[in-house]
Order: sequence, then C-alpha cells, then structure tokens
Amino acid sequence: MKLRSARIMRWALGGILLTAGPAAGQARRGIRDPRQNRRLASAQVQGTIHSLQPGIVRVISDENDRWLVQVTRETRVKVQGRTDMRVLQPGRFVRFYAEFDRRGTAQGPVAELTVFDPDEGIRPGMVEAPHDDSEAASADETRAAPNGRGEPPRPRDSARRQRSRDRRDSRQRDQQQVPEIRRLFVVGQIRGFREGVLSVLVGHGKAVTVDVDESARVMIETRDYGVARGGDRIRLKGRFVGPGKLSAREIEIELASLTETSSQPGEPETPPGTSALPPPDGGTTPRE
Repeated sequence: MKLRSARIMRWALGGILLTAGPAAGQARRGIRDPRQNRRLASAQVQGTIHSLQPGIVRVISDENDRWLVQVTRETRVKVQGRTDMRVLQPGRFVRFYAEFDRRGTAQGPVAELTVFDPDEGIRPGMVEAPHDDSEAASADETRAAPNGRGEPPRPRDSARRQRSRDRRDSRQRDQQQVPEIRRLFVVGQIRGFREGVLSVLVGHGKAVTVDVDESARVMIETRDYGVARGGDRIRLKGRFVGPGKLSAREIEIELASLTETSSQPGEPETPPGTSALPPPDGGTTPRE
C-alpha cells in the first residue's frame, strides 16, 4: 500500500509539473506582451493633409491610408514654408529688410518678409543691416585709444584740426542736400495691412509703414496649423486612440508651393488618385 501511494504521488506531481510548465511560459509571455503593445500603440505617419478643422487634421499617408489625427494642447506643432499675404494679420509678428531715409520713410516696396511666432523676450525694433562702413570702423578704433581712456589721440598741429573741421562740414552739407538712405532690419508686430500697405509696431509706441510688392515672397514659421491647406506635406508622431485615429504628439507641416495648391487655408483638397475622406460623424466637412 505504501509503495502504491508513493507511485500515485509521483504521478500526480509529474502531472502538475507538466501542466505548470506551459502555464509559466504563457505567464512570462504575458509579461512581455504589454511592452510590445506599448510599442505597437505608437505610430509615425508621413503623407499629405486632406482637410483640417480646430483640433482635427485628416491625413492621407504615402501608403494611401486614411487617418483622423487629433491635435491637443500637448501636441508640438511646427509649420513652415511659403504662403500668401492673408497671413499678414494684426497681432502677428513679422521681420524683413527695408530701406529708409533719415526721416524714417520707406524707400521702395518690400520684396520678402517672414511671419513668425515670437519667443519669450522678443523685442521689436529696427537695426542697421551689416555693411562695410570704414567711418564706423575708424570710430571703433578711436574708442581704444593709446591713452587708455577711450579718447581719440589729440591732433599734433592746427592744420590737422582744420582738415577735420572741413571734413565734418562737408558731411553735414551732403546730409542736408541728399537724404541718407539706410538698409534696416525690422522686427515688429503687425498693426494693419490694407491695399498693399503694411503698418508695423516697432516698440515704444512707434510704427513704420512700408509698401509690400504684389509678388513679394511671404514666408511663415508658426505653431498655428490652421494656416495649412489640403495637399501640404505632413509628418507626425502619435499614438492609436481608435480604428484609423491617432492622437498627435509631434506634427511638422511643410506648406506646399502656391502653384501646387489653390485651396484656401483649412480647406480640403483631395490629392490625385484618392477619394475624399468622410468626416467621423457622417456630416459635411467643416471649413474655416
């Protein structure tokens, strides 16, 4: 009896070990699965924008997959490229080069300008564009005078003093007869844009007015994805939130050339060879 009982116990223990082995393996695989699921839960997509509305961008990937992409407060957005003059709206910041006379009057229209989102601490203003100015270089040299006090060396004779006065008087006469033209770099906030005339606040309550050429090159660097159009290129990283849906973590948009797309900002434009994307609720696609 004791021998039979021992055999029965060995058989039972062997059965338990045989069944426990696969179960333990499944448990170990189960521990790895959540990590794999987390990796599968993220996605990177490249393609073109079909349409957009506040909080939603509809994308057709390069593989012809359709995605509805959610844009949240945490989404990092970068938009850049060439656009049109409709972005010259009051409140936006702009930078450009222009020529001004001594009275602050712009000389000729602006041919290129960039609309951008200001960083913290941005200070509007106007500074002279870099150029080769020998007189300025001479002035810099006098600031480090040999006497060590930042003063120019004293002239050695009266003839030298007279030549200096003659040159100064000549410059003053020239300035009175011909206005001085300076090329300045302007950074400021748009106050208004109407009929080709741009008014920009440059600090301390001062504003400058410049004409913008009809064919001016207008660039933009912004976090506002609302300036994008159907057909613009998009790259994004995000996570799955449902069938065909992503929540974007990062978005980069390269605006298409103005000759490549004629749609308005925010309007859909179906790329060739693709069908229109229906909105998630089955209604009409909103337009800005």
